[in-house]
Amino acid sequence: MRKVKSKQLLIVAIMLAIFIAASLPAYAAGGVTVYVNGKQLVADVPAVITNGRTMLPFRAVFNALGVSDDRIVWNEKSKTVEVNRGVRDATYIFLSIGGTGAVVGDELIMLDVAPYISNSRTLVPLRFVAESLGADVDWNPNTKVVTVTK
Repeated sequence: MRKVKSKQLLIVAIMLAIFIAASLPAYAAGGVTVYVNGKQLVADVPAVITNGRTMLPFRAVFNALGVSDDRIVWNEKSKTVEVNRGVRDATYIFLSIGGTGAVVGDELIMLDVAPYISNSRTLVPLRFVAESLGADVDWNPNTKVVTVTK
């Protein structure tokens, strides 16, 4: 009887350790602050670090970088995002949920981290989007601050 309880306790302890270990990346990513042209970017879903990349909701990123909502198209059926800045600024960006290939203009760019959906928001890599729109990105790992300047 005592051996059975010891094994059960060991199994519970292992499962708890796995759960805690799986949760650590999310907690470690907390506290990331993003500034765009000196103004803090605040989104309804906070920035997270995924495989070394700062991820944010796509609409918040594009809006902060001067792209208006009428230039952003989310296709629910195909799970894609298209951005077309228009005639004066012909920047075109195409992203697909789960896809590591993105299109900027007529060029295929490979992403380190694919866009994904979390808490009903489509998260995209901040550096990729910012640099695609001509901005400079600086990351300070000590303070967990991302500075985007355009």
